[in-house]
Amino acid sequence: METTDTARYKGDESGAIALPPSSKLNPCSCPQPQQLGVLSTDILLGVYYGRPTYKTWLDEGGDINAMHAMGYTFVFMVCAGGHPLILQDLLEMQNLHLNLINIWGMTPLMGAIKWGQDECARLLLTTKHSCQLDLTIKDNGGLTALSLAAREKRWGIIPLLLRPHVRYDAQTVDDTLYRVVDGGLWEVVTTLLEEYKDFSQEAITRVLFKATRENNVQVVRIIAEKHIHLCRYEDLVTARILAEDYKYVDIERLLLGARSRCLDFLFNLNPSMGMPPEMSLPATQTFDSRIILDTRPADMSLNILPPVNQDGLLTLNVRPVQTPVPPGPDVYDTTTSPRGLVLILNYNRFHNQPHMTREGSHADIANLKNLCSQMGYEELVHCDLTKRQTIVALTRFRNQERLKGVGCVLVAIMSHGIGTHTFYSSDMESISVNEVQNLFLDQQCPNLRNKPKIFLFNFCRGMNIPAPMETDAVREPPRNMICLYSTTESFLSYRDKVRGCPFIIAICEVLANHAHEMDLDNLIRVFQGKYLANATPEIQNLGFYKRFFFNPVGRR
Repeated sequence: METTDTARYKGDESGAIALPPSSKLNPCSCPQPQQLGVLSTDILLGVYYGRPTYKTWLDEGGDINAMHAMGYTFVFMVCAGGHPLILQDLLEMQNLHLNLINIWGMTPLMGAIKWGQDECARLLLTTKHSCQLDLTIKDNGGLTALSLAAREKRWGIIPLLLRPHVRYDAQTVDDTLYRVVDGGLWEVVTTLLEEYKDFSQEAITRVLFKATRENNVQVVRIIAEKHIHLCRYEDLVTARILAEDYKYVDIERLLLGARSRCLDFLFNLNPSMGMPPEMSLPATQTFDSRIILDTRPADMSLNILPPVNQDGLLTLNVRPVQTPVPPGPDVYDTTTSPRGLVLILNYNRFHNQPHMTREGSHADIANLKNLCSQMGYEELVHCDLTKRQTIVALTRFRNQERLKGVGCVLVAIMSHGIGTHTFYSSDMESISVNEVQNLFLDQQCPNLRNKPKIFLFNFCRGMNIPAPMETDAVREPPRNMICLYSTTESFLSYRDKVRGCPFIIAICEVLANHAHEMDLDNLIRVFQGKYLANATPEIQNLGFYKRFFFNPVGRR
């Protein structure tokens, strides 16, 4: 048995992987056994747990390629169980077939990848054997070994699956490209971008922004030269702004040139065709707006802001409700004490990104705390959490037994946005709005079943970066939720460096002055009237079907 030392394969000068040579280009067409169920469960479990039960089977004249009723073979169970020494012994048998599939369409290589047995996967990929692996086989879910490795984050195996004689289908390479940037496999990214062309706009956009943030000039150059037709104009502009902020001069120059070529393409279209929707932006948005930041432009009018004290904080005086609106068939119950619980998550500083500090966000926290205390709502504040800490904080908040005794919850999240429904945690990890909402679904949060859940999201929504793909699990539809975004998709969210965000300021002022006499629908209309001077908020109703009254108690 002869193996190849794959650790010696390095990237060439272009950044692509120097792929290992292969002495045989045609994969083996392994004959699938006509009869299943020859192997017993006991024999297979023995080899799965590391016992050489196959030797007794062979001594009795059995076939090394025999199958269990579920399509399992000896080599599959050895790979799934993670026994490289036994696998080496099996690979000495030249009549062993490596491309046999079980009833789920999985090969032994896929089994090793699925269950994280990297050493067995490496042996299969680097051992010279009479049975050449067929890397284009797809399981019943449509996944090749490469796309499965990308989904399972087997970063060390993926380079071994890229071979010069293997051409993967468009779905495989697109799914792989989309995911491998998370593992920092830039040599793999370079190879895919150089060798393939059928990528989705979502995958190219994700790679473009990731490469820009990490100053990977080579990857940005390949996208600009070979995949510019897949880039939206506004995405190129946003990436250029990001490069400028990071002072990545080479990438900024590349993206300036790419943007010009993209415009040339647009202007050379037949005028009767018009500009494609995906290449256009709302007329009120400036292409070179600082989409990555939510700082206030110099000409932003602040005359809509209410009076503030010497520290820049609102001088709120919440008006109490005279007679609380009682619950009813079409009215949520907010007559409890406290009226509800409020979770405030503010992200002010970001790891190794001093230029992204959200100056003025302290005022948003102070204003919200002042408002909540006067209205009879108890607040909990967290600042600058990592992604893991954020999920833990949200989970602990929704698991409180106290939620059984309150009328509602309100969650306010303030950060930088990286997509239309995604924001940054302090460790520069992205968190989607769906991840937040899913934690408060009825099945996940029975203490809030049939109770109103209000979400306030204050972040830019100017970059269309796709969120990580979700699993195929059935998702429960959200109910009794309403979300208020500080801006609509593809627009910016602004912040004053002293007084905070106009979005939060307008909400606090409207609730302080009118929550005692209006339901939420009417409060939103008043809020929009005040806030529309600088931005267009977005309201998302997710089964929020009853009338909601805050029933503020007022200052005590």
